[in-house]
Amino acid sequence: MKQFIEKKQDVVICGGGIAGLVLALALGKTGKKILICEKGKYLNPNGADVLKPSGISILSELGLLPNLLKAEAQKRHEVSFFHNGLPTLHIDYRLQQSTDHFFLIPYQEVLAIVLEAIKKTPSINILMETELTEIEQDNDGNVVTVVLNEKEYVYPDIVIGADGINSKLRNLLGINAEMYFYPRAMYFNKFPIVNSVRERNRLYVDDKNALAYFYPINHKEFRTVLSFEKDEANYLFQENQVSELKKRLRKFVSCSDDAIEAITQSNGFTTFPLCRMNLPKYNFNNVVFIGNAAHSVHPISGQGMNLAIEDAWELFCQISNYYKRALALSEALNQFHNTRHPISQAIANYADQLANSFGSKDGFYLSLNPKIQTSGRQINDLNAIGL
Repeated sequence: MKQFIEKKQDVVICGGGIAGLVLALALGKTGKKILICEKGKYLNPNGADVLKPSGISILSELGLLPNLLKAEAQKRHEVSFFHNGLPTLHIDYRLQQSTDHFFLIPYQEVLAIVLEAIKKTPSINILMETELTEIEQDNDGNVVTVVLNEKEYVYPDIVIGADGINSKLRNLLGINAEMYFYPRAMYFNKFPIVNSVRERNRLYVDDKNALAYFYPINHKEFRTVLSFEKDEANYLFQENQVSELKKRLRKFVSCSDDAIEAITQSNGFTTFPLCRMNLPKYNFNNVVFIGNAAHSVHPISGQGMNLAIEDAWELFCQISNYYKRALALSEALNQFHNTRHPISQAIANYADQLANSFGSKDGFYLSLNPKIQTSGRQINDLNAIGL
């Protein structure tokens, strides 16, 4: 990476999450001058740990599969779902997709792998602690200048908003994002791995809207993902409430006793609010939004990181069409929107329905869609959930 800022850039990407990094790497490999601006001192390590077949395929295309395996990505084929402790559905990827597995790997490990590849790509520059503070537009509404940290002026052909749910670029353009925040948050922690987690991924819910999901993130550790109604969560995740937390989990977790026993603390869990959002339009003149800057889905679908990676790859393909003079920029970005928006909307609808189906076993079972859960993107699969 260069150590200085070139004033003229092909693409400026606001945000250093997985969507922005994958897009930068793909474009950078074609020799385009790419500038990534990340406001944080470090990349945000919080994100999904699941790489579904769609995400695996794209990262493999970028030559990153050996790096994922070296980082102890856990290759899995199956996941079991339970309601009130009773088996509800078992999904085997070998029966659903041409790619017969998924990977479990910490989000920050995936970021680090993509970032390392970016550092080896001469045409990409990434600036940390660099915030987009101002934009200048021409008479047609194209962003012709971006101002960084109130002092650096850069002139891009294309500007990408990959700066998350609270996108600064969206705000500067005056774009309103309608968000629905779920009343229940999720809580994440990791503990030493146990046999039941080595055996299989298991996700449990109950009719009081509780959730527990246990899965490996490397050879030595597993992730615990928990969710309860707000008042119950406030009680259970206090300090010194680990015995109460375990007692509550035993009411609906039936095949993971050793995972419950491995939980050694009730505080120290990472948490963040969950929301549903999908911008009505992803592209505005020469600006386009991807990943969580464009949409947000409930994580029970396991699709968040994969949607972001899919966005990045589709946008790379369309921007490449523009630079090859196969399409005008407006046509390329419209094509990106027309391809990705309905998919994100369908997945958001699916995840929302699933997250609100815990009240009965039948409702939960009927809401689960193995094709979508395993990253199916065929039109018939999406039509089934209201595309």
